[in-house]
Amino acid sequence: MLNRILRHNIRTETNIIHGYVDRFADDEDARTVKRRALRIEEMGQKGREAIELFDEGRAGSDPKPVGRLLEQCVESVRRECPAVSVEYDCTDPDARVAGLLSTVFENVVENAAEHNDGDDPHVRITARQESDRVRVSVADDGPGIAPYELTVLEDGTESALKHGSGLGLWMVKWGAEIAGGTVDFTENEPRGSVVTVSVPVLSADD
Repeated sequence: MLNRILRHNIRTETNIIHGYVDRFADDEDARTVKRRALRIEEMGQKGREAIELFDEGRAGSDPKPVGRLLEQCVESVRRECPAVSVEYDCTDPDARVAGLLSTVFENVVENAAEHNDGDDPHVRITARQESDRVRVSVADDGPGIAPYELTVLEDGTESALKHGSGLGLWMVKWGAEIAGGTVDFTENEPRGSVVTVSVPVLSADD
């Protein structure tokens, strides 16, 4: 029910906002309203993805090759953000991990690319199997993740006075934990962030 409401009602309301704004002068105020309406629609989409993430967690592990999941992310970001140079290196593409991690990887890579404000933006994705775990690191040379965002994630809760800007990082945290793993956020040098997801390797029967 919540998924249906998010899918239909939010999109309907934002479409109405866009329709009315189109009647106004095409000035900065009108463009700001349109950007905010798009932001609301994007949050609705993230909400639907979060619901689907928990549904997948209840359904089981659904092991998938990590290489396949990452290749889909790379193809998507190269298509959506052609100005961003994406490097990809996966030494153990056949290592199986929980299928729901596709949402985790998509959000990490999307965040690294979309918010990269550099003149020559780069994103580097590396994946390695280390014993019984797979470590996937996504490094960028963008502005980095704001400290208050990471504080909210570490505390595990939000309040009226301290909150994050959206669901993307929460979905990374939730998805990694549902898959039995962890996520770490560190600074990149000389600029940017490194997000590392470490999850168990699964067998085809898990």
